[in-house]
Amino acid sequence: MRLLVTGLPRSGTSATANLLSRATGMSLLDDPEEVMAIGEMTPTTEWLTDLWEILDGSDIVKAPRLSEVLTQLQGIRSDFMTVILVRDPRDVYCSVMEKVRTGRRTTMLDNDRFLPLSKAPHDGVAAAAAFYHREQVRSYKLNPTQTLIMNYQHLAVAPDLEIERLSQLLGYDFNSLTVDDLLRQWGPMEAKFENVIVGPGRWTRELSRSVADRIFSIAGPDYLEASSFCICSLCELGGGGHGDS
Repeated sequence: MRLLVTGLPRSGTSATANLLSRATGMSLLDDPEEVMAIGEMTPTTEWLTDLWEILDGSDIVKAPRLSEVLTQLQGIRSDFMTVILVRDPRDVYCSVMEKVRTGRRTTMLDNDRFLPLSKAPHDGVAAAAAFYHREQVRSYKLNPTQTLIMNYQHLAVAPDLEIERLSQLLGYDFNSLTVDDLLRQWGPMEAKFENVIVGPGRWTRELSRSVADRIFSIAGPDYLEASSFCICSLCELGGGGHGDS
């Protein structure tokens, strides 16, 4: 494995990994089934070593759940690059509920390991986000030269700058067609099954003030810390208006 693309589910990992695979011609292993076991057990060094043998068969691996064990994985091997996607946890919750409304399967509501006995689904998603972001920050600090943290919001606001950051990490010059593809994918985003334009800040239209505040009280500080390693001067990560519902 040369490159790991990871981050909280619904944070742009799929689009980014697939685009990088197409652009570079590198092989992609997308959400390997073995990684899902991380949510059902405590991974040991031996288990992760065996997992590495599977991951090492591809150039790029996209696996959101590997965010939970990034530092453990780095303790086994440190010769791979990592692209970490982060996204406002309020927007993540909106995207998760979009999947639920449209009858698509999601594991993002199975968060008892992060917040046992939680009654509210948004609390579980927020607790998962907080855990992911803490592990991502620890991972970045262990290996900053081979780790890139990208904020979903920046993909829409300044995709050209994010392409440049990817180019510097990978040592790869993207051609004009690839850049156009990236810009198109990271531009205004349409909900796949609801025919509405969504993207950064959708929580201001879809969440009540109380739910939005609750999510950010749990996950906001860790999200902001992870985002501090991005190009955060571009936007107000914690702000935005609100449409009360």
